[in-house]
Amino acid sequence: MLKLVFSQSQHSLLKNKIALVFIEKEANKNKILTSNKIKKFFNEFSWNLKEGKYLIITQQPYVLYHKLIVEKICKEEMDKCQELEFESVGSCSKESIDTIVEKRKYVSRLLDALGRTVLLISQK
Repeated sequence: MLKLVFSQSQHSLLKNKIALVFIEKEANKNKILTSNKIKKFFNEFSWNLKEGKYLIITQQPYVLYHKLIVEKICKEEMDKCQELEFESVGSCSKESIDTIVEKRKYVSRLLDALGRTVLLISQK
């Protein structure tokens, strides 16, 4: 959908300026690691990254974590990271939560993301 919206933009600076990274979930895994998606992005697009600002759009609510993990991987795997700025936006509400079990799982994921975010901030 994002690619379609950007491709229809009348603004010349927005034409062909979106990179989509999609990874299939492995059959024996519960989730796809954010770091794997980010590494795939840098592997596929690092040759074409120019100095400037980049917007990360995610369907997850963990936007600060995503921004920090992008910056960390960028510093580890690229020599021109200081020329790049990243910002992240995402969903405020990931899913409908009806049962107490779903609420506990959702809160568990939020706390896990919070812990990972605090760890990344402390390592800066």
